[in-house]
Amino acid sequence: MNAVMESRVRAIVQSAETEHDLRKAFAGAAQFEIGIVRGRLEDQRVDRLSPQDVLILDLDLADRRDMAALERLLAAETRPTVVVTSATASVEAMRQLIRLGIADFLPQPIAREDVMGVIQAVRSRLRASPDRPSHECKVLSFVHRSGGMGATSLAIQTAFELARTRRGQPKRRVCLIDLDFQGGAAWLHLDAEPLLDIAEVVRSPHRLDSELLAAMTAHHPAGFDLIAAPNGSMSPEAVPTDVVSHLMALACETYDCVVVDLPLSWTRWCTEVLAGSSRIFLTLQLTVVAVKQAHLFLQQVKETSAAQAPISVVLNRYQKSWWRPGLKLREVEKALGRKVDYCVPSDYRLFSEAANHGVPIGKFHAGSGAEKQIGKLTQDALKRDAAWR
Repeated sequence: MNAVMESRVRAIVQSAETEHDLRKAFAGAAQFEIGIVRGRLEDQRVDRLSPQDVLILDLDLADRRDMAALERLLAAETRPTVVVTSATASVEAMRQLIRLGIADFLPQPIAREDVMGVIQAVRSRLRASPDRPSHECKVLSFVHRSGGMGATSLAIQTAFELARTRRGQPKRRVCLIDLDFQGGAAWLHLDAEPLLDIAEVVRSPHRLDSELLAAMTAHHPAGFDLIAAPNGSMSPEAVPTDVVSHLMALACETYDCVVVDLPLSWTRWCTEVLAGSSRIFLTLQLTVVAVKQAHLFLQQVKETSAAQAPISVVLNRYQKSWWRPGLKLREVEKALGRKVDYCVPSDYRLFSEAANHGVPIGKFHAGSGAEKQIGKLTQDALKRDAAWR
């Protein structure tokens, strides 16, 4: 073998186009021993490859046979380091790939810089920690279908709650991601710098890796990270689904818990993010419009890829009163066709003070009803929900 040889790279591809792109990408790369075959994974022998070998698999992520073959391969006691490439990559599919334990993902069409970047990153991780175990990541997504529901405040306070270090428990790695690239307010609430250059990521998606994402991440003194773009960066509709999918996948590789604040404007990738969530928190208030919009969302989500994602309904800024006019809790539940899971008490002054200083609400009123409800919904989600991995 050549003295400069770094690694054996094998590829199983299903199309002539993918084979051509890979051969072109590896042309002149003398440091690798390359082998490419055409066919399906289930028909190939890969048992002779070691963990130091890289296996690139061209898969249809919607094909049950392909996914079953991948699962069998990754369950083997001795297996190669697997990189998956596919023409489609929804957030739900990326969630499954991460849970199965792939090393990385290559978007299609395949570019040389993407391939070299992935192989280099994979080899670096193998050298640094060859036995590094996979980890579980909870994804808690906050969604609102009417403006002014306070979903951002709840997402922020949930991130604070997750980042709290409790006696006898390991510290969690927590990240808050504001996916409203046009008018997100999380960074304003936290007095943090919005470092995500989403326009640059969309222009050059192949450059987005864990190192670049880390450079676009702000750290809050409370112990969690924030990924947010400056206001007016880009309309959410202009951001491709595969970019958001890749960003979410990278975040899930890095953190134990990811809190997502979704935009009010709805895009295709919003549904994909919800489909990949451990739990969805649908946020509303006691108004007729908010309740109608929430009911419509609950009906529509049943027809999407997020139909199986667990949903909790959060009634925010709730004021219990028997004598004041307006909607009552029982009327809201009747209109929604389901129970309300959490009622966060109204406390405008408390949340305003917390937002003004970028701190948890407990700093101003420890043990408040709002803090207790947010703590409960957070702990409930951690206890009972399936995780990304």
